[in-house]
Amino acid sequence: MLPSPRRAAVGILCLHGLLQGLLGWLYCAGGGKGLVGDEQTYRAAAEAMATTGRLALDPLWPPLYPWLLSRLYLLPGDPLVWTLVLQALAVPAIVWLWWRLGERLTGSASVAALGATGLLLYPPLVAYGHFLWPEILHLLLLSLALWLLTAAGATWRSALAAGALLGLALGAKALLLGFLPVLVLLPARAEGSRPWPSLIALAAAVALLASPWTPWARAHSSPAVAGSLEFNLRLGIDREVGRERSGEAAWRLFQAMEKAEARGTGRRAFLRRQLADELAERGPWSIARDQLQRQYFRLLDHRTFFHDQLPTGPRQGPERGYQGVPSAVGAALRVGSSAIYLLILTLTPLGLLAWRRRGQGRWWLVPAFLVYNFLLFFALYAISRYRIQMLPFLTLTAALGGAELKRGMTALPAWEKAIALAGAVLLLYLALG
Repeated sequence: MLPSPRRAAVGILCLHGLLQGLLGWLYCAGGGKGLVGDEQTYRAAAEAMATTGRLALDPLWPPLYPWLLSRLYLLPGDPLVWTLVLQALAVPAIVWLWWRLGERLTGSASVAALGATGLLLYPPLVAYGHFLWPEILHLLLLSLALWLLTAAGATWRSALAAGALLGLALGAKALLLGFLPVLVLLPARAEGSRPWPSLIALAAAVALLASPWTPWARAHSSPAVAGSLEFNLRLGIDREVGRERSGEAAWRLFQAMEKAEARGTGRRAFLRRQLADELAERGPWSIARDQLQRQYFRLLDHRTFFHDQLPTGPRQGPERGYQGVPSAVGAALRVGSSAIYLLILTLTPLGLLAWRRRGQGRWWLVPAFLVYNFLLFFALYAISRYRIQMLPFLTLTAALGGAELKRGMTALPAWEKAIALAGAVLLLYLALG
């Protein structure tokens, strides 16, 4: 008879397989899920690249993902099917990497397994394996790089590989850019007396793969990293942007930016002038207050891009979102997704406090990355899609919190209990508000 932990692992993998199958069926139901927003942009860019050799994509969008999609047009069969299959397989690969990372960083097989379970059974993450967005590719590259950088006895060769993966991750999404110095300097904190070869190899690989000389950047005629900082900052401080109207606001800003470019003003000059005008009109303190009142409601909202495409969602309709989905199935997926996510948020504050006591190796990377994202989205345009990169960090932290709860909180100082409770209440308020 199989040992209990192994039976549990097999059962969880079977549930994940069922979830993959259910979401795959929903994707194909009713004639197929309609592409929404940037999904159409990425597909059009990939088709243009496959036929003309040029990536017809605005520099605001990252070039690596549609360039890779265009390579699938060289394979027999439907490139969309290839995309869905490869991305669906990438999801359990990401989970496996975080299971191993969890064991390294917590020293506990049960905590790592619990964190991996949360990822495997969270429908929005699995659904992103079926969407034409770079989130899964970016998360896979980042996870592989962290797996290499946290390995015991890492060499300059593993640092070189990790640097290449980080450079590719920047080509998929630019959100990692501000945290890159922390990752590049990791070899300098490694044990041993000669960290410089690893540090140099890592930095050189990042610079090379994020350079304008890569094939996807040359096909794009622009840098390999999307130049969307000012755009997302301007959109992020726009008081009129609501959760369900953000797409229209982004399109209006994009059109205004293109008109400015046609007049010879230049995009960045136009956006910087708009930012300066907004700062002068409202003042820094007023802007900061407004950001606190809304940004984290946007970022932590329990409703996701996946929720929105289910029946009655704001992004569901003729040729948009999921088609022909039974209302009961849609409701069950909504409730299940929100329940898992709210449980993760409830346990996260306790897990953050536990890292200091139970973390091993480079455990500080997990809370540091979460802090980085919370600081980043204080200003930048924040939507639920952007927290996909945070999910493994949140889930592992929540698993650590769950382990603390199981051990009993009686041994914890009163101030830790108070902080954990207040943090959980705050995060739930932001998610449900």
